[in-house]
Amino acid sequence: MRLHKRIGFTLAALTAAIVVQHASATLIVQDRLTDGDRTDSEGLEAAFLSGGNATASVADDTGGLNDDNAVDVDPASFDGVAAIFDTDGAGGFDATSIMIGESLEMRFTFRITTTPADGVFRYGILNNGGDQQTTDNPGSNNDTNTLGFGVEVGINTGNGRYIMDSNGGSGGDAMLGGTGISTAESLGFTISDNAVHEGVLRITRGSTGYNLSAELDGTAAAATHFFTSSLENFHQLGWISGSGANEFRVDHVELDHNLLQNGTFERGAQITGSVDGNDDGAFDDFDRHWTNNSTVASVHTGLAGESTTAAYLSDSAGDAFSQSATTGANFQLDFDFATESGAGSDRSLNLLLQSKGSGQINLRVDTAGRINIFDGGWNIIPDLGTITFSDDTDDDSNFADDVLNAWHLTIIGHGYGTAGANYDVILSSVDNPLDIRTATGLTFWQNTAPTTASEDGVNQVIFTTQYGSPYNSSFKTDFAVDNISLVNTAIPTPAALPAGLMVLLIVIVARRGRTQRAFARLGSRRIR
Repeated sequence: MRLHKRIGFTLAALTAAIVVQHASATLIVQDRLTDGDRTDSEGLEAAFLSGGNATASVADDTGGLNDDNAVDVDPASFDGVAAIFDTDGAGGFDATSIMIGESLEMRFTFRITTTPADGVFRYGILNNGGDQQTTDNPGSNNDTNTLGFGVEVGINTGNGRYIMDSNGGSGGDAMLGGTGISTAESLGFTISDNAVHEGVLRITRGSTGYNLSAELDGTAAAATHFFTSSLENFHQLGWISGSGANEFRVDHVELDHNLLQNGTFERGAQITGSVDGNDDGAFDDFDRHWTNNSTVASVHTGLAGESTTAAYLSDSAGDAFSQSATTGANFQLDFDFATESGAGSDRSLNLLLQSKGSGQINLRVDTAGRINIFDGGWNIIPDLGTITFSDDTDDDSNFADDVLNAWHLTIIGHGYGTAGANYDVILSSVDNPLDIRTATGLTFWQNTAPTTASEDGVNQVIFTTQYGSPYNSSFKTDFAVDNISLVNTAIPTPAALPAGLMVLLIVIVARRGRTQRAFARLGSRRIR
C-alpha cells in the first residue's frame, strides 16, 4: 500500500524521518501566556510552577510587559518559579538534550514590580536531578541533585555571575543556588527600576562541559564562562529572586535548540503604536545576530502560532539576510515562510544553504508555486507539489493584513563530506496539518557536491532577493521567514531501522495554530 504523495511519507521518507533522532522543528518553548493558563505544558507551552514558599499566578501586565498576561511571582526569600516543558507535544513533561557543539538558547522578558531591594535575579536552564517537579511548592523532596545554569544580575551592584547549580532544588527553594557558582564578575548589569528587561542565556555543549554566554537588554556580558559537567538532559527553565522584597513578572518565554542565534527574531523591545500599521507587538531588534545587507529585511508580524515577529525581505532592496553556523555531516534546517508569486521575475523565496566548500543548495519558489533546486539549470521537485502564495496587496511590507499563507520547509542533510552525500526536503502547510509532501535522496548542488572530507557540513544560511531573471523592484518577489533553526542530527545503526519502522508514529500536533511534527518513538529513544 502506497501513501499519497501529499501526505508524503513513503517507506523512504519514513527511513529519512528515523534519521532525525533528536531534531524536529527545534523550538521547545514559545509561551506568551495568552490563554491565561500557567500550568498547561502541551505543545510549545510550559507549566510555570512555584517553588520554595513563592506564590505564582497569571497577571495582566498591559503597559508593562505589553502582552496582556504574564507570570507574576511573589518570592518569600530565595525562591521563584520553574517552567517545565513538553518536547513532543503529546502532554506530560519531557527532557531535551543537545549534541557536542550544539546550543540551547533561553529568552524572555521580565520586570521587577516592587521597589527594587538589594538582592539578585537569576535565570537558567536546568536538569531536574531525577525528581521532576509537577506541582506548586513541592517541598524538600525536590531539593537534591539538580544541575542547572544561570546568570546572576545584581540589584544596584553592576555585577553578575555565571552559575552551575550542582545541589539546588527543582522545586525552587534552592534552584540556581548551590555550589559551583562563579565569582562575581564586572558584567555591567544593573537593575534598579521597574522597566521591562530582556534576558538571554545560551549554553553550548563541549566535550567536557558547557560554555555559557548571556545578554541583558541586547548587551552581551563582558565574559563567558565554562563549567565542567557530564550533564546531558534538560527538563526546565528557572527564575529566582534572592530577596523576598523583589516581586517580578516573566513573559515571552522561549527555549530554542539551535546552532543559529535568534532564529525566532523575538529580540529587543515590543513595538507599541506600530510602525506600519501591522506590526504592533513585534520586536524591534528582530535582526540581532543576523547580517542584514542593505537592510533587505524589515520587521513583520509572526507567521505561526505564538510567534510575534518574522523577517520580511523586500524585492526593492535586492540583497541578502544571512547567518553563519557550522554543522556536522548530518543536519536539519527548518523555517516557516510566506511568499508572493514572483510575478515578473523567475522566483520569490530564494534560499542558499552553503556547504563548507564552494557548493550550495540553491532553492527557490518559482512563479507557479513549485520548489526548484539549481544544478546547472533549475530542477522542479514534483513530489513537493505547489504552494499557495501570499500577497502584500497594499504594499506595506506585511502579508498579515492582506493574504497570508504560511508554509514550513525542512531540509535534512545526510553524509556531507562523503561520496554518498544527499538530502531530503519536506514541505508542509502551517494551516493544514495533513498537507505534508516529501522528496528524499536529492543530489542537486550548485557549483560542487559536498563529497570530499573537507566539506562535511554547511556553514551559512542565506535568504536573498538579490537574484532573479529579470530583476525589477516592482515585481512580486517579497517573502517572509520565521522560526529558523539549524541542528545536527544523529544516524541510527542499520540494524535499528527495521525495528524503528515497526514502531514509528508520525504525530501531527496542532500547537495553538502552529503545526509541529513530532516523531514519537524509535524503540526506546525519542526522536527529536
